[in-house]
Amino acid sequence: MLTATFGSGLTCGAGLIRWGSRITPIAQSDAKLPPCNQTALEIIQPAIIDTKEDYKES
Repeated sequence: MLTATFGSGLTCGAGLIRWGSRITPIAQSDAKLPPCNQTALEIIQPAIIDTKEDYKES
């Protein structure tokens, strides 16, 4: 799967995720994520704005 990648020095980059043949989980976690009231676009919007500004300056 090819994805847009943001942060950690990969802003405006791409990430390639390859799955192996194992499709069963190794273990199960009881970890819970806190609720989020933002969409994915709202979360990454600051990175998009910063990147656009960087391209304007160059």
